[in-house]
Amino acid sequence: MNFVVANPERSSHRTHNFAIGRSGVIDLAATTFATGVEVWPVVKAVLGEREAAGERLRFEMNGRTAVFEVRGTTLDVEVRFVGVDEAEDGPRPDAFPADIPVAPLPYENWDGTITAAHPWTCAPRSAQEVAQVCNWAKVAGFSVRPRGIMHNWSPLTIAQRADSDPKLMLVDTTKFLNAMAMVDGRRVRVGTGATMGELLAFLEGEGLGFVHTPAPGHLSVGGVLAINGHGTAIPNRKEKGQDRRNFGSMSNRIVELEIVGTDPEADNPGVYGVHTVRRQAAEARALMTHLGGAFVTSAVLEAVPNYTMRCRSYTNIPAAKLFAEPPAQNVIPRRSCADFLERSGRIEVIWFPFSTKPWLKVWSVAETKPEASREVTGPNNYPFSDNMPDIVTDLLKLITAIPGTAVQLGKLMAELTGQGLDGKDPLGRDAYPVSRDIWGPSKNTLLYVKDTTVRVTANGYAVLMRREDMQQAIHDFSERFNEMLEEYAGRGQYPVNQPLEIRVTGIDEAWEGAPPEQRPTLSGLSADADTREHGFDVALWLDVLTLPGTAHADAFYTELEAWMSERFEAPHARVIAEWSKGWAYTQDGPWRNAGFIDANRRELSCGRPEDDTWAWAAKTLAGRDACGLFRTPLISTLFEYDD
Repeated sequence: MNFVVANPERSSHRTHNFAIGRSGVIDLAATTFATGVEVWPVVKAVLGEREAAGERLRFEMNGRTAVFEVRGTTLDVEVRFVGVDEAEDGPRPDAFPADIPVAPLPYENWDGTITAAHPWTCAPRSAQEVAQVCNWAKVAGFSVRPRGIMHNWSPLTIAQRADSDPKLMLVDTTKFLNAMAMVDGRRVRVGTGATMGELLAFLEGEGLGFVHTPAPGHLSVGGVLAINGHGTAIPNRKEKGQDRRNFGSMSNRIVELEIVGTDPEADNPGVYGVHTVRRQAAEARALMTHLGGAFVTSAVLEAVPNYTMRCRSYTNIPAAKLFAEPPAQNVIPRRSCADFLERSGRIEVIWFPFSTKPWLKVWSVAETKPEASREVTGPNNYPFSDNMPDIVTDLLKLITAIPGTAVQLGKLMAELTGQGLDGKDPLGRDAYPVSRDIWGPSKNTLLYVKDTTVRVTANGYAVLMRREDMQQAIHDFSERFNEMLEEYAGRGQYPVNQPLEIRVTGIDEAWEGAPPEQRPTLSGLSADADTREHGFDVALWLDVLTLPGTAHADAFYTELEAWMSERFEAPHARVIAEWSKGWAYTQDGPWRNAGFIDANRRELSCGRPEDDTWAWAAKTLAGRDACGLFRTPLISTLFEYDD
């Protein structure tokens, strides 16, 4: 049997299977549960029988262990609370602050490609305690990195081989740095360890929300802000007069930041302390999207009045129609991506490889519930995609041994998606609520990816362009993507076994009345003189997913990235990395292509004032980290720090 620790919002990783008479342990310090929440164990027996404990415990970082006993048979399991074992003193780094919890805990990123067995991990209760950790670290020779939900691909948090670094201190922001409170009007102060789901639920209670957000609710706010996280939305034909800044990234919602760092103007510039940086300050431009080069402990964000939204799913539109080439300039093909965007402003395309009809989601603001819609009272309304049936998981296991099964897998996943939206399981039986047409408060349709979904690796890019060029760009990309799938398959190679994802957002522009450069300098969506000259007003987000370790994936990604860099070049478009994902590919993997990295530096520098360039942002971030505590190898490479 095995078990997890759970509550209605999330669960821990499942333990390994253990035999009768044996025991398993889950250290809640290693999870992303916040302190103070109720949790309980859920046991899964050999034949799949699940049983939850009746007792509910409150999680605290006190070192104590709750003990449960499992009795019965595989078909009749009883989980009984036994008691609590008192805390025992564990190892601590020399001279580490005595009142801050710390322990060696495992680290694993989203797709399992970046792991560390037992890096030191602490849980400060306040920004002041984070500063204590930093001042200890500079004396002890440690580096300091924030640890949130770990839903990330690129090695911005820790190095790919972090086990080789015994002097790494991770700071878990999820345990205590998660408070939320309204500041005034539409502004909320939120700790960076809070999740997006928690933030949106809090804002909903205040009658507020955001125009778009990332699809997973289980992301830390700090992680989302660090990499200009986004959802999908541009103004539809009725909204084109609305404030366009609401359609950019989450980073452009920042009003104020609380950071831990050094002060280059102080008498002792090497001391780490707590500082407040307001949006109007020049250095805020570097901090609003910092790529991990700063330590932000809380942020004040500006929300919008909440709204109700309808989300319709289509699986009957051929890719050839959805991605159709415009017959003439400024002519939008019917039932194409651009057509749906004109009408609704909000779409997502999920195109499974080797299938012919993508899953298209179309969101539209709807004040009252349409008659055909089902009202939803919570997020994550596609259970079929979060809990894969055995037939899919069995095929996933075959991918490495028999890569050609990717063809059958892609077609099957497309078919099962259609069935799942209709509420059917793979055998056609009623199994889920029908979800082709749902309606409810904004967060209930914006959040739809859970941790139980398939863990994939992903590349990612934002392509800035004119809105009128977008359908042609989607057509060209989809054609090249499909051609490459066929070319590789012709050689017996199947590097892509998960879907292509397409989203569209606005760009990050300065707020009304502010200088034009007063927005995140390093955001992939940042507007500047070049974007204004060329008329860029939207960003096309493109992500190609595959299972970790898939053969020939790096070659495929390298070739596709090179094609994108050539096809989407100035003055027609601009390609910028989606910082949290894979980019700068070579045959040896991502984040290695110096030419692509340098091109991104140039794109976010050319034609800009001296205090709004890549080099300026790197220098500004270094000034807030005088001892280089927050650096990883990738951060040092990106910012050209001489470590």
